[in-house]
Amino acid sequence: NKDTLNNDVLIALATAKNRFFSSLLADVLNDALNSDPSGGGSLKRKVTAGSRIRSQAADLVATLKKCNPHYVRTIKSNDEKAANMIDDARVAHQCKYLGLLENIRVRRAGYSYRQYFDKFLKRFKYTCPATFPRPFKGSDKQACEAIMMNAQHVVPRDSWQLGETKIFVRNPQNIFALEDLREATFGTIVSKVQRAWHRYRNNREYILLKANNDRMYSKAGKQRRADSVFRPYQGDYLKYRSELTPMHPLVDFDPVADAWKEYWGDGGKKYYYNYISQVTLWEKPMEMEKQQRIFFSDKVDRVT
Repeated sequence: NKDTLNNDVLIALATAKNRFFSSLLADVLNDALNSDPSGGGSLKRKVTAGSRIRSQAADLVATLKKCNPHYVRTIKSNDEKAANMIDDARVAHQCKYLGLLENIRVRRAGYSYRQYFDKFLKRFKYTCPATFPRPFKGSDKQACEAIMMNAQHVVPRDSWQLGETKIFVRNPQNIFALEDLREATFGTIVSKVQRAWHRYRNNREYILLKANNDRMYSKAGKQRRADSVFRPYQGDYLKYRSELTPMHPLVDFDPVADAWKEYWGDGGKKYYYNYISQVTLWEKPMEMEKQQRIFFSDKVDRVT
């Protein structure tokens, strides 16, 4: 087809103000202007419909050559073009004459999974300590062998082989087991990252807190003892002494004084025993006669 548009028609189309119309005919107008000397373009042969088809086909072939094609066998579910309806006899007939059953038998008799070493290593390197997190010192083939040897508990040794450029796995179940192992390994990696982050954050907060305490002591001209463990607060929390008087009986509690109990001996004589300090007295202790205000005691670690 060597039909071309007249120059008057091209000029009329070029003056169109409709954006959709201009974008639709942009290629035609550009080719016409480049081939027309009066339009300021170079002297070229006019582009025809046939030459345009040839150039587009050449571009398509060049693009396809850059890709790795995968062929997909399509099966027609029914002849009525109805949705959600499968004709078993029709599907079985197509599977038989397309040779799908023979392909599956050949795959099962040989190795169903075939992959290049670099791609296999990129996907399953996380499952082996020799390949992750540090890079493997060796070839991709040796790294794939290390991964499979590490996964012997899920992939038997007789179910895979190494070729010149690819690794071959016999059963699909072995690949599914490797995928499950990969997902489980990701959980372990995430836990390690979380622990490292929490450790870093806590250490940073401790360093900042220690720096603030040191700054406070140095500003006051004091220095904390290296062997000091307990340093009670001598101030007044929340105006405790002046406004929180009803809470004094609950807060000012001495567990050692409260641990004294009264007992009777075999001879009918009364004695007193403290089950915290494990002290026995014949006379009534002073802590039972009057309440003492003790804020801290080194006899017990915690009062519940």
